[in-house]
Amino acid sequence: MWILLMITFSNPYHVHHIEILGKYNTKAICATEVQRAVAIKVDRKLSFGCIKIAKDNMVNQILIGG
Repeated sequence: MWILLMITFSNPYHVHHIEILGKYNTKAICATEVQRAVAIKVDRKLSFGCIKIAKDNMVNQILIGG
C-alpha cells in the first residue's frame, strides 16, 4: 500500500504539519496523484510524496485504519 503525504514546512528545514491525502494500491497511481497535486500550483511551503506502508505494519493500523 502507498500513501500520499502533504508536508507543510514552517521554514526551509522545519516540518510544521503532515497530512495523509490518500492511499493507493500501486506506486504508479500514487505518483500520478502527486503530479496532479503539484499541478495545482500550491504554496511553495508544501511538498507532496508517496511512501510505502507494509500491510502488516503497526503504523498502517494506527495512521490509516488498516
